[in-house]
Amino acid sequence: MDLEITFCLAGDMYSNVLDLVRWGRVIIKHGELDGKHILNKESVQETLNGYTFMNKKRRGPKFAPVQSYGLGWSLDSYKGQIIYRHNGSVPGYRSELALVPNSDLVIACLASVDAVLLSNISYHVLDEILDLPKTQDWIASEFVKETLGIYENYANMAKSDLSERIENRPPAHVLGAYVGDYSHPVYGNVFIRLEKNKKDGTEDEEELLFFKMRTFDSKVKHYHFDSFKAFLHDFVVKLTILVSFQTDQDGKVEGFKVDFGHGPLEFRRE
Repeated sequence: MDLEITFCLAGDMYSNVLDLVRWGRVIIKHGELDGKHILNKESVQETLNGYTFMNKKRRGPKFAPVQSYGLGWSLDSYKGQIIYRHNGSVPGYRSELALVPNSDLVIACLASVDAVLLSNISYHVLDEILDLPKTQDWIASEFVKETLGIYENYANMAKSDLSERIENRPPAHVLGAYVGDYSHPVYGNVFIRLEKNKKDGTEDEEELLFFKMRTFDSKVKHYHFDSFKAFLHDFVVKLTILVSFQTDQDGKVEGFKVDFGHGPLEFRRE
């Protein structure tokens, strides 16, 4: 499978579990690596002070009564063990780094799959390595239940939850009028272009619009009025969207509205 991946997270740094464990030990040692201080001790300690509360309600006895967030670290405890954690995820990838300073332990996990195993595996490792009381099965019960929830959400995204199509309502403009560059202050740029393509099963050509947004590049099919249907599919996300173009008082296309599942967004023509 050819995948065009353009995720550039964490400053586009490349790493692995061995590097992450080494980095975690530097934090546990307050900036020390191989007997030398490479980071300011006070600065490292400052990152491990809580500045924001992450939970309003009191939690179960396994964890700290209140979880807080420092400068890049989630600060918690698990069965009496202090834990500094940071994790991250993008579609298809997850990472987890847990530091347990009282036991001089660093747990680093990377996975190319959407599963909550990484969020729970550090608790499983602590139970096993430190022989802590077993209060639940973090792998079999929690992992399976929460992972099913993730993929149920993906399945719901793939469903075509569009408004009912109104038949025989053509667009107000020729297809070329929709061609252009559109932008949103957060979601970035979308490029609408016009191409000639062969009709399915024939040698005849037809003009089609295409919707390009970063790695997504989809044919756009007319739905009704000035709304067109596009398909944003990759190796994880399968989303059908309705692109509804807007016309200004001069009769020109000025932008479009689209909903990626979190409410309507407006892209303006540049």
